[in-house]
Amino acid sequence: MAAVLSVVAIAFALIGGLCSTLTSQGLDLVNSLPKYSDNIHAKWVAIQKGPSGPLNLAFTNVGLMIADLGKVSASAGGAQKLEPTKVQIVSGPDSILAVVKNSLTPVIGPIGEFSRGRCARRFSAFRARATPRSISSIDWTFPRRHHNPRGR
Repeated sequence: MAAVLSVVAIAFALIGGLCSTLTSQGLDLVNSLPKYSDNIHAKWVAIQKGPSGPLNLAFTNVGLMIADLGKVSASAGGAQKLEPTKVQIVSGPDSILAVVKNSLTPVIGPIGEFSRGRCARRFSAFRARATPRSISSIDWTFPRRHHNPRGR
């Protein structure tokens, strides 16, 4: 009992020492932040601009192209007013169950095929096999297992 208590006391002492060390290090970091404010500000501006490279250049070019196309389409189509398209909803002959079945078949079908294959491999020892000395009327029997409770 004393050994358990001493291990628990040592564990709590280690956890307490670790927490106090992390707390003091965190406070030192927070107190030293004003010295690095210019550096932090410069890094933040660099992050906001994005890194220079081919991907950033591609995004910039795509953004400029979209802005130019927006100006062209605004000047060309400014006089025209678009009317909303009329939509007519026609109910089909399918019932809700048929729609659900048609929607779920592509999802459930492969899962069923996968599980059927896994179960067939897992329980292959229990499948009926044709044997010449069958005792049933349809000529099928289950394979016999020798039961030996003593392991001989």
